[in-house]
Amino acid sequence: MASSRRSARSAEARGAPSDDDAPILSALRDALARHDVAASGACVPPALIVAFSGGLDSTVLLHALARTLDPARLLAVHVDHGLQPAARGWPSHCEAVAHALGTGFECVRVEGSPPRGASLEAWARDARYAALGRVAARARVPLAFTAHHADDQVETVLMRAARGTGPGGLAGMDPVVTHAGVRIGRPLLGISRAMLRDYALRHALRWVDDPTNEDTRRLRNAVRLRLVPALERAIPGFRSALLGALPALRAQRDVADALARDDLERCRADAGALDRRALASLPPDRLAAALRRWIADRGMRAPTRARLAQMGAQLVDGRGAYGCVRHEGADFVRYRDRVEVLVPRAPDRVDGAESGAALLARLRWAGEPRLELPGGAGRLVFTPDAAHPGRAPGVSAEWLRGCTLEVRPGASSPRLRLRADGCSQSMKNLYQARGVPAWMRPRLPLVYADSRLLYAAGFGMDRGPHWPRSGETVSIGWEAVLDDDPRRAFCAPHHL
Repeated sequence: MASSRRSARSAEARGAPSDDDAPILSALRDALARHDVAASGACVPPALIVAFSGGLDSTVLLHALARTLDPARLLAVHVDHGLQPAARGWPSHCEAVAHALGTGFECVRVEGSPPRGASLEAWARDARYAALGRVAARARVPLAFTAHHADDQVETVLMRAARGTGPGGLAGMDPVVTHAGVRIGRPLLGISRAMLRDYALRHALRWVDDPTNEDTRRLRNAVRLRLVPALERAIPGFRSALLGALPALRAQRDVADALARDDLERCRADAGALDRRALASLPPDRLAAALRRWIADRGMRAPTRARLAQMGAQLVDGRGAYGCVRHEGADFVRYRDRVEVLVPRAPDRVDGAESGAALLARLRWAGEPRLELPGGAGRLVFTPDAAHPGRAPGVSAEWLRGCTLEVRPGASSPRLRLRADGCSQSMKNLYQARGVPAWMRPRLPLVYADSRLLYAAGFGMDRGPHWPRSGETVSIGWEAVLDDDPRRAFCAPHHL
């Protein structure tokens, strides 16, 4: 990561306004006013983050903002994905441009690559927004501008239509959205790419060109280079007509969205889940709108019509014990009449864990009523049996204090005896007997003591005769918890 800041250049050096520049500068002034960003003021922290790829569009945005706002109040953020050799020199180019304009600069390098089968474009976009969110949180700047323009808007609507989006998707990109905790403004949505290029040429700006923008195997490039020109030839003025229709579509979308929110609220169960029976009572169109709203509330992209139909079949209309549909890396699941979304978690590494073994935690109990598990896996609850007369005793509290407890994800092979006069059964058989779906099982932790299964979340203590039960005894329970992030909901076995 690199950062820099230089004092602002004079207005004369940045270029005097011209009539040709007026539409761009006016759009920026209007956007700044809508977001209550004053033209000058304290520069620490910055007032505005600018997503700065170094390409034509973002170069014009940063240059024009530096003429509209005190440059010292701008922080240009370049996200380096490290995906292509041509991009190696872009961070230094972007830093030089920011220096020349007198703005702050930060380069954020993204590690990793998209999962197998995932969209490279979608992964890179999510990584950019996540990076902007991290910088915004650290710099205490709640607002970022991106250089999306009118041609991007047209391409986005056509792409969404081709992918079978709903009415909300056909309304195009909104001027303001929230991603990764930062408000994203798109002040140039009314400005064409041609106007941005003319501005750059008038001011002799330098920018980088991404060679992948010519690869028509990517849908957006194919739309921009092939489909849009063909439509312009067949329907002169189609871009203006399409852009002119979007405000009315957004207004209709907002009305439908208000109804979807009302429907969603009536379908709420506890802990962020939905009630399948309430969902099933909605007419098909309203059900689809409610599901789209529910997904959007979790920061995920809207599903296609085909994916939405699959969700309806599995999560709402299905008559089996459970259903599951994967979308955006999350599992949308139904267990009986409860519908919720789960984001898979990788178990935390625990020092000393044997190779290949899934181990959530090693714990020592010192008499606390609760012990938190790592990675949002819930908490263990310890209750003295004396507080519950008639309950089958758990284990000796004194003995338990001297044990090291190992907590692991649910698994099929361990055996548990639920009654003192009964036989032990494999967890696989217990899961099947109680209809616990496969996706839920790893989320129900197992607690081991002396290498034996002592407690299984959702089922209870092992009642075998080998556990010490002298003196004061205590029983173990488990509670699921929810993160602040609604995409990270942790599933509890509410109806086992």
